[in-house]
Amino acid sequence: MEIYQKVKLFFQEKGIKSKEIAEKYGVASQTMSHYLTGVNTMPLAFVVWLVNEYPHEIDLDALFKESTTNIVCDPPAKYHTKTALSRDSKAKILARIGKILDEEM
Repeated sequence: MEIYQKVKLFFQEKGIKSKEIAEKYGVASQTMSHYLTGVNTMPLAFVVWLVNEYPHEIDLDALFKESTTNIVCDPPAKYHTKTALSRDSKAKILARIGKILDEEM
């Protein structure tokens, strides 16, 4: 699958019209249509803009590999900050764990 086809599919899946993308990127809607249909070669500047516009949604490896069709990235992992537990809370948690282990063994 060609790059322009993957980009077109990406926009279709997101429900974004080529006219909207053309306005955001700053080109005529016909120019964008030509990019997304392969009539004109999609410029590298547009690809860079696209990745900057959708930073956590486009997988560059998938975009440039011919064998892939989906360029959507997996969502970034969400990490939780570690919260400090009081000594009392830790003791309660350890007691609960001990109780569960006693019941299971």
